[in-house]
Formats: sequence, structure tokens, C-alpha cells
Amino acid sequence: MKKIPISFTQALLYPIDTCKFTVDTAQELLASGITPVAATVPGNAELDLERAGILPELFYSTNILALRDYELFDYWYRLLFDCNETIGENGELLFEGLDTLADIWLNGEYLGHAENMFIPHAFSVKGALRQKNELWVRIKNPVRYAQNKEYDTGLWGAFYNAESVHLRKAPHSYGWDICPRAMGGGIFGAVFLTKAESTEIENVYLHTLSVDYAGAHIRLSYDLKLDAERYHKTYLEIEGVCENKKFSVRGKVVFKHDNIGFTVPPEAVALWNPVGYGTPNLYNVTARLVSENGEILAQTNFLFGIRTVSLDFDPKGEEKKFLFRVNGVPVLCKGTNWVPLDAYHSRDAERMKRALALLADSGCNIVRCWGGNLYEPETFFDFCDRHGILVWQDFAMACNVYPCDESFRARLEEEVKAVVCRIRSHACLLCYCGDNEGDLGMYFGGIDPTGYKVTRDYLPTLLFRFDPFRPFLPSSPYFCGKALRLRDERELAENHLWGPRNNFKSDFYTQNKNMFISEIGYHGCPSPESIRKFIAPESLWPWENDDWMAHQTSPCGEWTPEWNRIKLMAYQVRELFGHIPENLEEFALCSQISQAEALKFFVESTRLHKWEKTGIIWWNLLDCWPQFSDAVVDYYFCKKLAYYYLANVQKNLCFMIDEPSGWGARAVIGNDGNKSYAGTYEITDGLSGKTLAKGEFTSPANENVTVCELPLSRNIPAYFILRLNADKEMFVNHYAHFGGALQTETYKKFLRNYAKFGCVPASFAE
Repeated sequence: MKKIPISFTQALLYPIDTCKFTVDTAQELLASGITPVAATVPGNAELDLERAGILPELFYSTNILALRDYELFDYWYRLLFDCNETIGENGELLFEGLDTLADIWLNGEYLGHAENMFIPHAFSVKGALRQKNELWVRIKNPVRYAQNKEYDTGLWGAFYNAESVHLRKAPHSYGWDICPRAMGGGIFGAVFLTKAESTEIENVYLHTLSVDYAGAHIRLSYDLKLDAERYHKTYLEIEGVCENKKFSVRGKVVFKHDNIGFTVPPEAVALWNPVGYGTPNLYNVTARLVSENGEILAQTNFLFGIRTVSLDFDPKGEEKKFLFRVNGVPVLCKGTNWVPLDAYHSRDAERMKRALALLADSGCNIVRCWGGNLYEPETFFDFCDRHGILVWQDFAMACNVYPCDESFRARLEEEVKAVVCRIRSHACLLCYCGDNEGDLGMYFGGIDPTGYKVTRDYLPTLLFRFDPFRPFLPSSPYFCGKALRLRDERELAENHLWGPRNNFKSDFYTQNKNMFISEIGYHGCPSPESIRKFIAPESLWPWENDDWMAHQTSPCGEWTPEWNRIKLMAYQVRELFGHIPENLEEFALCSQISQAEALKFFVESTRLHKWEKTGIIWWNLLDCWPQFSDAVVDYYFCKKLAYYYLANVQKNLCFMIDEPSGWGARAVIGNDGNKSYAGTYEITDGLSGKTLAKGEFTSPANENVTVCELPLSRNIPAYFILRLNADKEMFVNHYAHFGGALQTETYKKFLRNYAKFGCVPASFAE
């Protein structure tokens, strides 16, 4: 299929307040006298209104709350474009992103309807396409759609999100603690004309079944668009090349669909591995459809990684285990949750490259694609393939109980087929998860989630059809068996560790018994430089004002207890420093210190208890709009202190100090990779520079080793700088033991000394 980008010669947007009137046709709209504004495609309606001056700068001050007056608007696009190519009878108009309820007309002919934001939509243009074209797209508001639906007792939506359960629109759009409520819509993806080929290779899927002494055992699945009279007269050839490694297979085509098994010999196998566990080798694969006389009828190219993945997990929930293995090797997972790149998805593409660079630079070997978001494009998965970053993929359902009726099931089937068939060939794709915190909501709501068909029945059935090879977790966290029977979250193998978010070394964190933590976070204030970009000058300080409230985020625009994250952040500062600073600069710094030390502690706790703990996915990497949050990089790509601390403790080799026990504390070298190290270690006082311990070490692959014990009193503050020298590389980390309230000036002195090793910018200590 050939995709021809459409460049619109004119793009206009007509905002319709449905409280005043509605229109059903373009003719009615033009007769109404409504004045349009210039539109951008790809784009979002609210951003067009902002550019036109109808809406204020949405991300500044409390302006985001102005969107509440536009929640009952429909938006009509009038788009003009030229077509100078012959498309053919099978040509289609392809929208890569429609948000969400859309009706499409081309040159006066109705093409069809869409109501799923998560997948592309294609409409036949047979008989409608001309050289000069007028395209109308109506985006209907989701609130009235939701209002006209029935809501069974078993349906459940998180606070301010109940209206989201019937519509396949990104859950975050309805308002979240990390995203503003933005209920508009638009054409947020590119628009194409597609030209079908008479012969095509479709749905090629290579999967590694196993790897052993005989080589890599591969399963090939494919579909073809091919005239039936060519069966038995055509061959499919697959060739894969990875540097000096090569494999090929050739088989006769006997039908439009087939599954073929073949073995890549040992000498041609180059395994794909995650960060630290080897090279993420990828084969450039060419698939050709060839006639008997050697004519190439169709060809496609893609990347493929030979690797196996598995999850040691008890689906009945009676035995506590949760461990991912790649190529049979246990992997200690360390990474981040991936949330929307922007509250308005038409801007995702321009932020993607910088966000992915942060993901790799911070040392993550896993990223969890959170279920409140969209599904990411090929650029995301290609990057993770090339950089050895494992991807945990939630389906786009979050904090809700969705309908179990046939209508929802049909929409889910269309979505899962489109998404899974697109991403399943990526080596980085580790597992699927049914939803985010759906079970958790039912658990706290007194509902037994074991009868929930969406994640226990529908999704497993669909995955059996489209990708039966990867691990699947019904929900995160998944409530069943012992934890559900005893009503005890500590019995969960995998969990989200939020709780009181008090002192990060409290019993809630240190006595936690879950093995794998797929969400955990701690608030950190953006820098004053960033805050001045989105908070009005008169509201910069003190923080108890409407501007700060709007950016914490509160979708309802009220200081409600469940959304008061600013107060939570202030209390976390007070917990560590013994007081809440009285100016913006000190407050921001102290908040970033508390966040950095907390997230560092969470990752180190996982590493220090390796294999008792098997993974941690912290919340989160990057903000999708200017706010006060758990993200370690703010919306303007300004890195908080936590970013640098995490980059240190997520390296394959890390030197750590355990918490005091008895009269001292262990100094431990953690090795999360396939390579053994030998070298020297040194521990110095972070304030005086005095050497406290030094020696030689050997660090076996994928193991921890204790090298010494330091005297450490629980009541006396101590700052250590920890260094390893191995293979001409220096690994640096630190340990701060507060022994009471942390003193800001003392910590700044330590930071100045720490910055000399290039671990953090010196600006944090100024």
C-alpha cells in the first residue's frame, strides 16, 4: 500500500456551541453565519482557538480552566486539497489520529464514522475523489455521547472520569493527577490517501519460539494479497542480515495465509539483549514474493530481533513470584513509566526525539507504557529495539471498569487487532497488560475482579488470535488468589507502591513485601526558572493560590483533599528538612532534594535486595504539561536533581550503601548485567574528602557482592561518595544518612563536592 500525504490548501475550523444550536450538514453550517478560524492539521481544536485569540494561553496561570466552557462544543473542519495522482477504485482516505467521535464527508458524499482515538481510520473514496476536493470532518463532543449511555452498577470510573468508560478516548483527557482536563478534540494525526497494490505482503510476523544448541527456532506468519491462480506458482523468500550473520528461508505459496517454522543455525544467531545484558542485535529482514521465473511481485523490509521472553508468575496468585527472563537470563528491571508526551497529542511528534534521548540517557532497561495514554508510534518502538529497552505495554484502559457488552467487545477487538499486529514484531516488546489499576479500583470498591470479562476473557482471547507468545498480565496490579482472599496488598507479587507518601524510609517502603513495583513516585518541584513560565508573577509565592492549584493537577479546579499535591510536596520537604522553606528558590531546591533522595533510595532498595525484589518502574520521566508532579524532567525539558541521581543508580554497575544495621552498614556492589568486572573501590567522606575505605573488588555478572562494612550511627549525619574504577571507567554514586533533620547548607556543600565528579550539575549547589 502506498501512502500519499495530503497537504491542505485551506483548513478552517468552525466551533459550534451545542447548548445554543446544532448543525447536521455542511450546508446548515455555512448558512448559520458562524465565523471560522484558521485550523492546523495535524492539530487540536483548542489549540486553533488559542492561536486565534479566542482562548487564552492554555498552559499559563489558571487558563486551562477556561476549557470547561467548551466541553459541549462540536468542531467542524473544512479542508481543501488537490489530488493529481490516480488512486484507483480501492483507494482510501486514511486518518492516523481522530479525536474521537468523527463523521467524514468528501465532496458532499458521506464516507463514514469513527469513534476510537487509539487506531487509524480508513474510508473508501471510490467515486468521491476529484482533482479539487472539499473534505468536511465533524468532531462531536464526548460529554453528550457519554450522557446518553447507560451505566450499570458494576461500571466504575476514577474521580471525574466516569464518563470515559463507554468511549475509546485517551483516559487522561478527562483529567488526571498528571494531565489537565481537555475534552475537545481534533485531527491530531496525519492524513493520507492510500493507493492499494494488486499484490502485497501483509502482516508478516517473525517470532522466536526457542533458542538452543541447534539454533534459533523461528515461526513465520504472513498474509498475502495475491490472485488465487498464482498459488503453487509463487515463492515467499525471507532473508535476514545482522552484520556478518545471515539467515534465509524460501517456501512455496499455497494459500493467502500460512505459518512456517524454520531454524536459524547457531553460527547465524545474534541474540537481541536488553540494556546491560548484551548487544541489542537486530536483523534487517527482507521479505519478497517471487514468481517462478524470478520476478519480484512484492517486497517489504523490517527489523527483527532473535530473543525469547518469559515471565515467572503464578496466574492463580497463590505463590509470590514475578520475574522476567530474556533469553533465559533473569533481568532485574529498572525503568520508568511512559505517560503522554503532551496533553495535546498533535504535539507528540515534536517532543518524541528529546523524550527518547532522556529514556536512554537515564539508564532505563524497561519502560512501561501506561494505560491512560495512547499507543506510541513506530518511532518509539524502533528506538527501544535499537537501544535494548524492554517495553511493558498496557492496553489503553485506566482506573475504570469498562462495559462487558458486545458493543464494547467489538470496539476492543478492532483496537487490539490494529495495535497488536502493528507492534508485535518488535524485539523490545516484553509483555501486555490488560489495564492500569482496574483491579485496584474494584478491590477498594468491594467488587471481586475475578468476574471481570474484559481483562479475564476478552483480551486473552484476542491475544491468542493475534500474538499468543508474549506474557500477559490482566491488570496492574493484578488481584487474585491469596492477596484477594486475605484482602492484603502485601501478598501481591506486583504492585503500585503509593500509600501515604510520607517519609521515604518509613516502614511502608522499607517493610514492603511485593517483588515487582511497577509504579512508585515522589513529588519534586520544577525549577523556579520553569515555574515562572506558567505561574503569573503575582502568584509565584506563597504557593497557596489558584495558579499553583491549577497546575498540581486538579481537573475540577478545586482544593480538594485528594488533589492537594502541593501540600503533599510541602509536607515531604518538612519531613526531610524539619521545616517548610519560606521562599520559592529554597522550596524548589529542598523539594528536588527530597524527590531525588527518595527515588534513588527506591531503586537502590530494589537492587540491594536483588531477586527478593525483581523490578522497579518509577513514576515518571517527563511532564505532559507544566505542573507540580512526580516527573523527573519538567514540561520544558529541564531536568530535576532526581534525574541525575537515577542515571547514576541505574547503571549496570553501581556502588551502594545499605541502611544501617547494628553498628554499621554494608557497602555493596550491584552488577545488573552479563559482564563481570574487576577493579578498585573507594569511599570518601562527602564533606571533608577523607578516604574511609578502599580496596580491590570482583563483581560477578548479574550478582551483588558486599565489599566492606562502614561504621554508621543512626543519629549522626553522614555523606559518602562512592567510586568504582573498572575497565577504564569510573562509576560514581553517593549515600546520604541524615541522622535527623537535613541541613540545607550542609547538603549544598556535599553537592558541590559531588558535582566535581560530573554526576550532577554544580548549579544545584549554588
